Amino acid sequence: MWHEVGELLTNPQKLEKDDCGLNQADESFKNAETLKSQRVKLQQALERLIDDFTEGLIEKDQFTARMDRTKRRIAELEAKIREDAGDVDRRENLRLVTNRLRDAAAAIGTELASAT
Repeated sequence: MWHEVGELLTNPQKLEKDDCGLNQADESFKNAETLKSQRVKLQQALERLIDDFTEGLIEKDQFTARMDRTKRRIAELEAKIREDAGDVDRRENLRLVTNRLRDAAAAIGTELASAT
């Protein structure tokens, strides 16, 4: 077991390489930004829909159906945004752990080779 610890201390980036699911976190961040933009547009569309109904430009049935679809789509986007944000958080935590391992390896220095 100590050999594995020593290996991890001498090569902390291996931790990031081994976790291929977290390598997609940068893409998740970009996706989250895109999804947030889409959510803002849908919220604006929702406001316009309310204005149209208030001004009598659309009927109640049409308003209700479109309102339900828009709210459902907003909820789907928010769920996906939370999921992508979780990926980004996990990736950031992994980077922090990797940096701490590098710091620990630097503090141990040459004694690390003799300990393993």
